[in-house]
Amino acid sequence: MKKVALFMITLTLTLFCGCSAWMNGSYASVIPHKEQNFQPELTLVTPKDYEDIEQILVGMIRNGQQTKTISLEKMGDNWRKIVADAVRYVTDIFPLGAYAVLDIDYDIGTSGMKPALALEITYRRSIADIGAVQNVETEEDIASIIHEALQTYDLTVAFSIEDYHAIDFDQIVRDHALFFPQYVMEVPRVSAMMYPQNQPDRIVELTFHYDTSRTSMRQMQQQVDRIFSAAEIYVSGEGTEREKYELLYSFLINRFNYTEQTSITPAYSLLHHGVGDNKAFASVYAAMCRQAGLECQVISGTRAGQAWHWNLIVIDDTVYHLDLLRCRDSGRFFYREAQTMTDYVWDYSAY
Repeated sequence: MKKVALFMITLTLTLFCGCSAWMNGSYASVIPHKEQNFQPELTLVTPKDYEDIEQILVGMIRNGQQTKTISLEKMGDNWRKIVADAVRYVTDIFPLGAYAVLDIDYDIGTSGMKPALALEITYRRSIADIGAVQNVETEEDIASIIHEALQTYDLTVAFSIEDYHAIDFDQIVRDHALFFPQYVMEVPRVSAMMYPQNQPDRIVELTFHYDTSRTSMRQMQQQVDRIFSAAEIYVSGEGTEREKYELLYSFLINRFNYTEQTSITPAYSLLHHGVGDNKAFASVYAAMCRQAGLECQVISGTRAGQAWHWNLIVIDDTVYHLDLLRCRDSGRFFYREAQTMTDYVWDYSAY
């Protein structure tokens, strides 16, 4: 069907016949001006009411189906409004339709000498995109999808959720990158699109914006992985918990004469170029400890009024604070209990 011809015919019919299906702002177009003979389908669907039409359209969208012919034999004279309402629902309210459908056209004619309607859906998404939409129920499900996308450097993910509420996607990304610096080479910027915008049930499409190419990040990750493996081997022998914490500290601190500077690729820059800030040190050290079977967390707060990150470690069931850069500056490995951290401030309830 040619779009220009469709537009002119529909406009003419609207002016002379008072047809409201085109003027109501829906995505659909109707051409009731003439009978057309459609190639009969082997099994012609015969809907009776609105629910049947809606189900047909939803099924087409779920399957990425472009065309379908349906019988109007049992629809009655009110079929135009019923079809227009169903089209409006699947394009404006049904999440997968709002996400995937660009346009729905329908044309009147006959099939096997019976009155029929030919439906044609134009998609803005591929069948692969439609099939890739994942159903989620909880924020933990969403975090799992984001984590997998970050570790494979995917640029987009889409998921369907009921009763949506505001979620801080940026925070989920930052938390995962902090916990798994060996997998997330760059913390991307995140943008979110909602389909539809103002309904409780919707599809959320997240786009991750990187400054580094996917190929480069994968190469970086391979190099970082080799260093992490070497660190794990370095502390794999006999030794106390304290000795292993100190060995990992020596493994990391003695690699370079470091330059304290923030990088968009924190783990790679720290381990491959000797460039990193306190956050990179704390994050990489904690991940190395966990990979070696040692308990370690990253804690954020301030040191002498400056934003700062350091670690919590566990030795003989006692929790201690460890600031790698302070150890480096003093030339020795040491850790402290919470009550002695007088120049540090953090959220005590979070740890």
